Amino acid sequence: MMQVSDPAAWFWIVGDDASKAWSSAAGAYVTDFPPDRAIHIASEDALSDALRPFALALALPKPNLSDYTLAVQNVVDATARTKNYTDVVSLASYASSTNSQWAAEATAFIA
Repeated sequence: MMQVSDPAAWFWIVGDDASKAWSSAAGAYVTDFPPDRAIHIASEDALSDALRPFALALALPKPNLSDYTLAVQNVVDATARTKNYTDVVSLASYASSTNSQWAAEATAFIA
């Protein structure tokens, strides 16, 4: 690995995709970079960790509505799983259950 004194001049090949590299200077992926100055790193999480001490950020695309929808769905399903339901749909299906505990959990969750 070649040492470059200015971290803003570094290039990072993330994972196995050598067709592009993260440019610390550009703050984005680039396809035109000097391969002899590129550092291989396992993942974007690892890259973010490597850049943090130098106050350089890995700026990923801003989340869109679908990203937020999926995140909320994951939280709701995870919350249902804490009550031993498969997911929120499973939990909600117990709203009219004759088991009072299951019906109460479902009703509270739906509300």
